Amino acid sequence: MDFLKQRWVLVVGGLLFVLFLCGVATVSALLLWRPMARGPATPTVDWMGTQIAATLSALPGTASSPTSSLASSPTSPLPTTATPAVTDTPAPTDTPVPSPTPRCLAARFVTDVTVPDGTVFAPNTPFTKTWRLRNVGACTWTTAFVVYFDEGDAMGAPAQVNLPHAVEPDETVDVSVDMQAPSTPGTYKGYWKLRSDTGQSFGIGAEADRPFWVEIGVVAPSPTPTPEPPSAVAISIPYDPANSGTLYQTGEDTIGGSVIAGDTSTNVQARGYFTFDISGVSGTVLQAELTLTCSRVRNPFTDLLGIWLAEVEYALPLRPLHFGISGQAITLLEALPGGPIDVTGRVAADVADGDPYFQIRMHPKRPTDNDGQADYMMCGNAVLHVTYQP
Repeated sequence: MDFLKQRWVLVVGGLLFVLFLCGVATVSALLLWRPMARGPATPTVDWMGTQIAATLSALPGTASSPTSSLASSPTSPLPTTATPAVTDTPAPTDTPVPSPTPRCLAARFVTDVTVPDGTVFAPNTPFTKTWRLRNVGACTWTTAFVVYFDEGDAMGAPAQVNLPHAVEPDETVDVSVDMQAPSTPGTYKGYWKLRSDTGQSFGIGAEADRPFWVEIGVVAPSPTPTPEPPSAVAISIPYDPANSGTLYQTGEDTIGGSVIAGDTSTNVQARGYFTFDISGVSGTVLQAELTLTCSRVRNPFTDLLGIWLAEVEYALPLRPLHFGISGQAITLLEALPGGPIDVTGRVAADVADGDPYFQIRMHPKRPTDNDGQADYMMCGNAVLHVTYQP
């Protein structure tokens, strides 16, 4: 009988354990579903406890205390998780970045006002280099500031040159330095900087420490070829018959006719004249020669002691009044001309003076021999040959 009772206790206990597990699962599911229900929560645990107690009370020899304990335990509410409140994150604010402190002394190259890089000069040519600079620092440049030679090729420039006027920040200044191209051909470059009145050196670039410069080329000039003089010109000028002829001591003439020099059968002296137009000769007379084509009657070279050839000047046209004009002797002919007669000096002087005519006269050295016979030289042609350099 005791053995039977123990078996029932075990069966009931196992059944209670299974019911307990089912109840736990059911409670868990209800708890998870409960937040979604619209009505009040169902006392699930109390109902299960009542059912278990009724079962145990039907079994013989079982106490009811555990059942009453389960039935009387209220269901504990599950803790709720608080939803964190959403707060607005403040937008970041711009933190001002302090501007860099400008340099007190700084320059910027603007342009080459004169002598851009690569300008070519002949040796020893003086020139003036002018830079345009801008004051990009915070301090004013005074006239005590200088532009000074830093390194490279000085090209005869002074060591330093003062600024021509004060330069406020952001203003420009043109600085000029007199220089001279070296004597030797090549490329030359000189570097320059600025220096303050307190001796602080500065220049251009991001760090205000770079120099500005002048760069030139020196090229020996090509020798100027000596132009060759134009070729000499040789011309032959015939005499002008209208202003040539013979004038007689008695006032008679044969202008435009034969040209004779001597005396007549009536013992009258005769003088012959030739005119040559040299207005077309310009430049330097290199040579001038006179050729005469002549014949003689009897012997004027012995009876009249020869025939003078002289240069004369008379206003055209030729007239009898020109018989007695004076002249400058060229030569004394003691025989018929056998070749050209040199008159270079006379013609050159006339061309240099701008005289358009070369005029000659022939007359006997002795006016007459009073023998009642004609003695004279007669020329049928005369030509002036001139060679000149235009």
